[in-house]
Amino acid sequence: DLAVQAGNIIRRVHRSGQLDAVRKSPDSVYDGVHTPDLQTQADREAELLIVSSLRRAFPSVAVVGEESSEGGVATSAEAARSPNLDLVSWAFPEGFAADVAAEELVV
Repeated sequence: DLAVQAGNIIRRVHRSGQLDAVRKSPDSVYDGVHTPDLQTQADREAELLIVSSLRRAFPSVAVVGEESSEGGVATSAEAARSPNLDLVSWAFPEGFAADVAAEELVV
């Protein structure tokens, strides 16, 4: 199962203590607090597994990834600027996770 495999990657990296965290972008600011946008080796490896699996299963579907644009995977910011990608989006449910900004929810 893909979710189990991705979870195993995340646990392996976490147990190793070698998170190899990098800053993806400038800090976000929520309620006046600067919050770094970090990415770990676990993030990168799990995304690679998930995206490559989706591409094999659905070769004609463009995959938008959160972590990187390596391997032809567009980031959400790149996809938003691309006139060639049809994006699927839904409204953020009102009252759902009130402490989470809509732009921070990734599905």
